[in-house]
Amino acid sequence: MSIYNTFLKWWLLITSVFVSGYFAYDFGVFELFYEKDITRLSFLITFIFLMASTYCGIKSFQISKIIRDKIITEGIRKKIRKIEKTENLGWFLSDICLTVGMIGTVIGFIIMLVGFGTTDASDAESIQKLMGQISSGMSTSLLTTLAGLVCSVLLKLQFFNLSQSLNEVRNK
Repeated sequence: MSIYNTFLKWWLLITSVFVSGYFAYDFGVFELFYEKDITRLSFLITFIFLMASTYCGIKSFQISKIIRDKIITEGIRKKIRKIEKTENLGWFLSDICLTVGMIGTVIGFIIMLVGFGTTDASDAESIQKLMGQISSGMSTSLLTTLAGLVCSVLLKLQFFNLSQSLNEVRNK
């Protein structure tokens, strides 16, 4: 493995995410999320993703330095154990992103279905209000699911890269 291969893989992924994020911003995707996700859970998921990604980047840099130095002392072994704990935290946070996305899905369905009990089928205004509520609930449901899935997959890619490097260091 080259000197900073772990960190460079992380950097490539994060750069791709930010470039994609720029285009998403330019096309109004973030505005769509802000308008349609009434729970704002997609922003919580994005925050968790950004914090976990930053942390993974720091640990990727540290493990790259360990691989570069090729000398494993007792102090280095302690650092490796700390990074292993980080690896477990990363997998946990990727599952949290997915779970929060699913919670948003359930909340969206609840918002969508709550109006059915109070709707008068003979009143056009009541039906129109119900359709707006269904639309709001469905968009919340789908947007939080999308945010949870995408952020979870991107975190798993980062922490998989870190895991592969940790396995290389463990085998030395």
